[in-house]
Amino acid sequence: MDIAVLRCKLAVYIDGCFWHSCPEHFHLPKANADWWVRKMAMNRARDAASTAQLEALGWTVLRFWEHEPPAEVASTILAAARYRPKHSDEQLGERVRALLDPGGCLRHGRTRAQHHPGDELASSRSDGSHTATDPVV
Repeated sequence: MDIAVLRCKLAVYIDGCFWHSCPEHFHLPKANADWWVRKMAMNRARDAASTAQLEALGWTVLRFWEHEPPAEVASTILAAARYRPKHSDEQLGERVRALLDPGGCLRHGRTRAQHHPGDELASSRSDGSHTATDPVV
């Protein structure tokens, strides 16, 4: 990966025309041609596997050839980094709802403890959940 924008899970590759078999510029060396054919096939397979793995993890993967105009490449990368899918808010909502019990209280894997004098433990529930008005744990 040449560039990673972690906050939006964006991976950018700038592929060299020779090593990644650019359809416009790649020329297979004549010496040891069989070896080069296998080598380039392995490179393309690795590229595809890397892309598939990142996409399976929720990353957006952009690949550019080294001969593409830098301004166009930069513009595409910036647009992708700024893009926020409409469903991202829905996914966040689903994750938040998964943290709430049917009564709308936060689920906890532990029992709430009193941290400061005056903390009210009465509003805590027996299952460890509490309401949004409880003191911060």
